Parts: sequence; C-alpha cells; structure tokens
Amino acid sequence: MWYNEKDFLSEQADRKAEIEAQYKRDYGDADAAFDAAPVFLEQGLATSDPDGDGLTSLVFEINAQQAAGQLRYFFDKDAEVLAPRCTAGQDAHNRSQTNKIRSVLVPKLRKLEDWGRTRNASSVDTKEMVRLADDYNSSNNLTYYRCLPSFNEFAAAYNNELLPAFNRAEAQKTRGTQVVWDNANRVLGELSTAETAVRDRRTEFETTSSGGQGVAGIRAAHDAFLQKERQASTFTLTAYNFGNGRVEDPARFAAELARLRQAEARVSAITELDRLRDEYVTGSRPVPPATDFTQSASSAHFSFAELNSGNYSWAVLTPALFSQLEAVRVGVGNLPVTILSGYRNPVHNDSLPHSVPNSRHQYGDAADANPGDYNGDGQVNSLDRDILEAQARAAGFSEVLPKTISVHMAND
Repeated sequence: MWYNEKDFLSEQADRKAEIEAQYKRDYGDADAAFDAAPVFLEQGLATSDPDGDGLTSLVFEINAQQAAGQLRYFFDKDAEVLAPRCTAGQDAHNRSQTNKIRSVLVPKLRKLEDWGRTRNASSVDTKEMVRLADDYNSSNNLTYYRCLPSFNEFAAAYNNELLPAFNRAEAQKTRGTQVVWDNANRVLGELSTAETAVRDRRTEFETTSSGGQGVAGIRAAHDAFLQKERQASTFTLTAYNFGNGRVEDPARFAAELARLRQAEARVSAITELDRLRDEYVTGSRPVPPATDFTQSASSAHFSFAELNSGNYSWAVLTPALFSQLEAVRVGVGNLPVTILSGYRNPVHNDSLPHSVPNSRHQYGDAADANPGDYNGDGQVNSLDRDILEAQARAAGFSEVLPKTISVHMAND
C-alpha cells in the first residue's frame, strides 16, 4: 500500500523489512549476502525530502566506469495509494516531471543505448560514451509530490518508460564499451606481433650468413609496425570495470603501447654498421658477423686507418693479417711496407678495375702493398717487388700475386 509522505517516511523501516524479505525470497536466505547488498530502495536511487514539504527527490546515475546492475527500484502499481489530492501547483509540478522523463531523460538514454548498439570492429572511442552518460547525469534529478491524480501518471512514466530505457542504456553502454576495449586489445596484440616481426628480421640479419632480408627486411617490418602503431594510437579509452574480474585501464594500455614502441625502436634503428653489412646482403655474398667488424684494430707497425680502405668507419681486419704483415716487414729487413689497399666494403670493391665479387679484401684477410728499396740500390723496382713477394709467401699467405710493382697477399 502506498502511504502519504508523512506515513511513508515514518514507516520506512517497515518498508525496508519488506524489501529484505523479498530479497531473501528471490536470492536465498544468506544473511551475509543480503547485508552486503544494497536494498532495492537504495540501489541506484536516492530519495529525500529535506524540507519536509512532501516534495521527494529521485537521483539515479549512469556509471560511466563500470557495468552496474539494473535499476531495481520501482513504484508498486498494484498497491492502493492513500494520498491526498494534489493542489493545482502540485499537479503541474508532477506533470512537468512526467514530461521531463519523456522529453529529456528517455531521449538521452536512447542516445547512450544507440552508442553502445552501434559499436563495431572499427570503433575506437569510449569518450563519447562518457560524454553521453555525463549529459544524462547532468539532468537526471526528478522531484514529485505523492498526491493524486498526477503522481499515478508520474509513477507510470517512471516504471514503464524511464526504467526500461535506463536498463537498455546500461546494457548497451557496457556492450559498446566492451567492443571498443576488445578492439583496442586486439590491435595491441597485433602491434606486439609486429614488434616481434621486426625483432626476427634483426636476428636473421645479425646471426645468419645470408643476412636474411637485410636492412630492407627490417625496414619493411618497421613500416608494418608503424602502420599498426598509428592504429593503436587512435584509441581514446576510459577505465571500465566489466565485472567477473575484468578491469580495463587506459594507463595500462598506454604503458604497454609505450613499451612496444621503445622495444621496436631499439631493433629497427639502422646504424652505419648495418648499412655496411647490408652491402653483403644486396651483393649476395656471405655476411660477416657484426662481431667481426672493428673500428680500432692495429698492430705495432700497421694502423687501422692504414688498412681500412673502405667507405665506413668500420672494417673487418683479422688478427692473422696483422701478424703476417708484421712477419713480412721483419723479412724485408724491418723496412716499411706501404699498404695500398686493405679492407674494402663490397660497393667499393666492385667499383675498382679487375675486382672480383669474392675478393678476400671484403673479409679482412687481404692487402695490396708496395715495396721499399729493399736491396739498397737506390731505387724501387721489380727486384724489390720480388723480395716482397718472397717474404709474403714465407709469412704464410696462401694467395700471393705479384703485379707491376705491388704485391697482392691474401688468405683464401
């Protein structure tokens, strides 16, 4: 039975007891479960009559950060209402609130419902949901007088129009938010796969003799990563608790996105050494491991700068080459051996006349050198070249080729 406002407030405890009994009939006799749950009168609904003038306020909000339960409170239409007749002003107020339900609140809830229903695989934004929820919450206060006949009209609009719209909006809001978060997590997973692909191209380049796809492979994987990263960056997400242990956090999403960006940047950056090693890949030649390259190797009488005849600050120069050149120098009487050409990067090697694709100059164990006046006759000629050639063979070079004056010495 409905009571007038004074009786309603004074007997609210009895009403709460009725609600508790109904709860236990519906959900069981677990006292702890009931005690932990809000009663129907309070769930999603605050009622107040602060001035004691019979004007009651209802407030029920859409929570934009979690999947809330349905709004359970409703006016019991089956009970008779023993209430006074409304004054003209009270009737006008109640009917204005009924009109607010129909012209303001329900349309706003429909917008929120439509937002959730229309989310699809390309949806990236949950901020619009928050805006729609905030817009609804900004005008969700209703006030009414418990008097006849306009209260019945208000209660019917509340029960039959507002509550169904509220529950549909709540359900679709959660559904739409889940779609967007599922999209975001899917794209983040695809971005992680793209980062792994860049890392795989880098590993192939650095650990295989073929160099895999080389710099081109790394760059192609990097471009694919950037395309997926741009897609991930379009999401505007809000925190949401879906229940059942699923809680989504934009900060966590952003942190993982940043981590993947940093990880990818470390393996996709192309260095000078990468460009040098890539010349072997594009030239279809065995690629020396990155650890074979140096920027400072030298010996007592032969410097890095002297033996690096390439176009880079890196070169492959084997320890055997240095020791054999030192032996040649000793063999010619500790006199200078002038290096004409040492390490050559593939592009530089191929630009020289009479060069061969498999030249040992590309692998750091070959040098071309000019002799000095080793026989002391005051001139440098083929006789001195012959002395240099003989000492190159004595030093253990497996490939010694005399030229007009110079001598090519290498280990094949």
